[in-house]
Amino acid sequence: MSFEDTCFESNPNFAFKEVVFDKGDCLSGSYLFDCYKDKNEDVILIAPYFDVQNAATSDNHISLINLKNNQTVKELKGHKDRVISVRYFQDPETKKDLLISSDRKYNVIVWDLSNDGNIVFDVETKYEGFIYSCYLIFDKSKTLAVTTSLGSNAVTRVYDIQNKDGAREINDSKNLNVYYVDHWYNSEAEDDAKHVIIQCAKNKVLFSNYPKNTTYHSMETDDKNPYILTGKVFKNKGRDIFVWAASYGLIKFVDLATKTEVKSLEMTDDVHLCGFVRWNDHYLLLNDCAQRRVIVFDMDDNYNVNSKVLCPEMHFEKFIKKVQHPLYGDALLSEGIDWKIKLFISRNLVVEKESK
Repeated sequence: MSFEDTCFESNPNFAFKEVVFDKGDCLSGSYLFDCYKDKNEDVILIAPYFDVQNAATSDNHISLINLKNNQTVKELKGHKDRVISVRYFQDPETKKDLLISSDRKYNVIVWDLSNDGNIVFDVETKYEGFIYSCYLIFDKSKTLAVTTSLGSNAVTRVYDIQNKDGAREINDSKNLNVYYVDHWYNSEAEDDAKHVIIQCAKNKVLFSNYPKNTTYHSMETDDKNPYILTGKVFKNKGRDIFVWAASYGLIKFVDLATKTEVKSLEMTDDVHLCGFVRWNDHYLLLNDCAQRRVIVFDMDDNYNVNSKVLCPEMHFEKFIKKVQHPLYGDALLSEGIDWKIKLFISRNLVVEKESK
């Protein structure tokens, strides 16, 4: 059975359906939007609002949009400048829905979406550059906010949001301009080294133990592929894997437990790689915004490229995300420099509608 013949539920064979939101922001490219299910089981899109036509007076809120009808159900207000990154998490113990967001004035806010979007943490980080990526780590009774930045005083910081007792800095991350941050829980490590904070930066990927605050592992690139903009922690066949991509084509898969390189490949055509998505147990997606396509890796076949799905409606897309759409099932959301968040659904569903 060929790639084109397989069903959408098991293979990402998608086509453009509609624009979901036309006032998104594409400044960071790390985590431009996110999604979650609310208490009513509605699928909610979390999107920073930015009116490019009225940039000087644009409101600095985060829109919550019900994907059932693409209507805004709430606006989260608290940022003083343009919001450039949002990321959703669910507390594994309390099951609270939490959101961490950052803005261009270096503020980081944690919101309790389960409690009407109340602010539970708000810190001015005093970075001298943008916060492209942030993260929440749940450590027993603690919730930790991880912030990174680009700029002259760049450093990865970890805040305890309950105690608000200041930040701990990861020493080896000083002067490391980080574009994307991720996390791996190392269950085999000692208690003071179970959390590994992964920082994708210029010319380097740094894996840092926390709270031990030592380097677990590091990887470097040359000037041909300096900007490591994206990565993804996932499990495949019992192995914890981290995959990262430099924007100009270099891709590496790393076994986190053994610190060994599982696979390395380089795209030979003109590419600009931006974001990974775990589609299901078989396929991993990578966005190539230069070619308006999604690269599909077969996780059952040593991560070889299965296909390259062309998406002409994509406009230099900087972020993609899988979503369980309430009407269309498995679907893909994307956002590019046209400020629009777009929905891609099963090509079969699009063909069926057009044929009626």
